[in-house]
Amino acid sequence: MKELSMDIVATRVNILMMTQYSLQSENFRQMLQEATGLSISSVDPTRKMDVASIPENSIVIIDISVSNLLEEIVKIVKESDKVVGTVLFNAEEDMSVEEVLSWKSLRGTFSARDSLPQVCQGLKAIANGDNWLPRKIINKLISYYELNINSSQDLGYLGTDLTRRELEILESLKTGGSNIEIADSLFVSEHTIKSHLYNIFKKLEVKNRTQAMAWARKHL
Repeated sequence: MKELSMDIVATRVNILMMTQYSLQSENFRQMLQEATGLSISSVDPTRKMDVASIPENSIVIIDISVSNLLEEIVKIVKESDKVVGTVLFNAEEDMSVEEVLSWKSLRGTFSARDSLPQVCQGLKAIANGDNWLPRKIINKLISYYELNINSSQDLGYLGTDLTRRELEILESLKTGGSNIEIADSLFVSEHTIKSHLYNIFKKLEVKNRTQAMAWARKHL
């Protein structure tokens, strides 16, 4: 299983691939778009890309091997409130918690070893509201969040207004279930699971799926 700040409840996201334009990068974008059925736009930060030009509800793909553009890309992504998720290409497979948290709303990572089918599967999962992070990173994040769940959250546990269905979803989330897997096990639609997760995050006052997993593992 692989591992958004908040999972996307909206039915449509804008996927931007930020990298310096080249024939190779354009061919790769087209391959991803054709294989996933997702609309993926290429954005070259060297062409005076600014925060205002990023569309609402955007997932940004960043090729971190393009080191000469990283500083500008990171600045744009961090300053935009329209970015709901970040995806890293050519990332290290064993990133530290500090590295993960330094990226805004990191939703997934892909290393140079990942095949095209693996990347396509991950991107489709991310676009549907799941996260796609290696298990090692997820476990590091869960441990981090478990240690940093503040006392107000602990004290508020008994008064948390979670429904029976929301508790069932948290139980499944605790074991690493994806949205589709949870939906199938509860005989509901994936859209219903996304809506429940949105409400769960609000009630628990957590920002992302991994924090919710950490909460569930500590309290359920």
